[in-house]
Amino acid sequence: MQNETRGGASRQSPGVPCRRIRYQDPEALERHLAAVVPGVRIRPGEGDSLTGSLRLAGSSRVSMLSFSGQPMHAVIPPSHQMYGVTVSQSGEYLIREGKRARLFDIDAAHFLVPGEVFDFRSVGRRPRVFGTNFFLDIFDYAQRAGAEVVPSLPSGGRLHLRSHAGEAFRRCLAFAWGEAAASGGLWSSPLAARELEDTLCAALLWMLTSDESAERRAGVGDARLDQLEDYIDANLTEPMTRETLANVVGVSLRTINRDFKARHGVGVMAFVRRKRLEAARRALLDAELGSTRVQDVALRFGNTELGRFSAAYRRAFGELPSRTLSRRRRSG
Repeated sequence: MQNETRGGASRQSPGVPCRRIRYQDPEALERHLAAVVPGVRIRPGEGDSLTGSLRLAGSSRVSMLSFSGQPMHAVIPPSHQMYGVTVSQSGEYLIREGKRARLFDIDAAHFLVPGEVFDFRSVGRRPRVFGTNFFLDIFDYAQRAGAEVVPSLPSGGRLHLRSHAGEAFRRCLAFAWGEAAASGGLWSSPLAARELEDTLCAALLWMLTSDESAERRAGVGDARLDQLEDYIDANLTEPMTRETLANVVGVSLRTINRDFKARHGVGVMAFVRRKRLEAARRALLDAELGSTRVQDVALRFGNTELGRFSAAYRRAFGELPSRTLSRRRRSG
């Protein structure tokens, strides 16, 4: 089967069945991914080891990959012709944009646009994540497909999967993986594979042109959302009321909540609690030996009930805060 080259990346033509790969270290995973995500750099998310399983499938315009295993940190340099959609089947992941990190879960997908760095970090013990890369100009594709609405790129790189269009994309992705795994499936036929890749492209286009998505994008706006997030980051140890947050950007709390859910998957007050948990974790990891107690850190960020704080911390990071602190003491 011939290979096609786009932007210096060698990728296989339509008709590529699913390949299942076990990896034992970051370098091995990088080598396997090089054909579909050139320049990718992989590091363990925690500790020094990285093991798991990888599946690859795809065609000339669409490449698909999925992995499950130990947490990882992956960075892909900017590409001028690749859009990417990352979907979690289980667990959560973080996408870092400069100094800001956005959390994604099973109800939202991250949308990567050409020219952006993809800085991904999985969260949890054994997450399972699907990545789909589209090597096409989505605006040109929309015009050729006769779309009546110009694609609108999502705020904060977040695509909602609970919308009708999002559910349709998830079903298309599941169907494509099913065909890739099946012996004699559609990916084994160049004709059928081309039509299947077009179905995936059309499902992506629907997410970017649906009325649901347009309605969600009319709200606070990226600049003011960034302003509010900066305010939250700078005031995590101070009281934050709903009225205060609404006054920061001059819109209603209802609008703020809608746009925060579109960008982060949670309302603004839940986002504040999440950011305080992350700040508490950083404080525990940076603690001075012998002078820091978990209850002091919890109280600093507004947690008066240690048991509830510990339970929320464990749900977020997979370990108790005392474990984080003790690990810091051993490493220090």
